[in-house]
Amino acid sequence: MADMRTMTGIYAAPENRVHGGRAGTLLWLADLWPRRASDSKLPDEQAAAEAAFSLLLETLCGAQMVHDVGYLESGRLNSVEQIVICDELISYVKRFMTGLAINEETLALDVIDAVGPHGDF
Repeated sequence: MADMRTMTGIYAAPENRVHGGRAGTLLWLADLWPRRASDSKLPDEQAAAEAAFSLLLETLCGAQMVHDVGYLESGRLNSVEQIVICDELISYVKRFMTGLAINEETLALDVIDAVGPHGDF
């Protein structure tokens, strides 16, 4: 995807998210390097949303390494604030990917039975 006025690649286009969107170029090693660059010019809501979606989608597709953390304006700028935002998002996605433990202890069915349907926790 490219901005037709500037011919700049649009990093955060949805077509570029899942598996890099670059068929014919080994998918830009999409299974290894998801890109965190945003097309926003500031570390704002757009930049955070684009980083969050691309992080989660590419991680769900098997990405193993994060690339371009903190880049803005299609990779022309780097922002310390955006690096911090991406670090938080990366921590969130890592925790999301660990899943939940489902067992007798975590379900606590004995406690639910003891309290009953009209009890209050």
